[in-house]
Amino acid sequence: MQPGNSVLHCCVLHERADMFSHLYTKHKANPFVANAEGDTPLLLASRTRSRKMASVAMDSLRQVCAVRGGCHSYSGRAYHCLR
Repeated sequence: MQPGNSVLHCCVLHERADMFSHLYTKHKANPFVANAEGDTPLLLASRTRSRKMASVAMDSLRQVCAVRGGCHSYSGRAYHCLR
């Protein structure tokens, strides 16, 4: 594991969509956590140009925002739920 990366970041780097979904749904891994460079798993997926992982990360963000309420952009770097 690279310093500063969460397990969701590692899933993105290794293209493990199944593990990402499992960690998010079963273990409530936080998709909003940024690594040492300030990238969330979604931003990392975008940087690595992985459409599959970007889609999985977006799905997790949609689920969080649907449960907690609307989302807004924060500093153009990450999305955070209102509340």
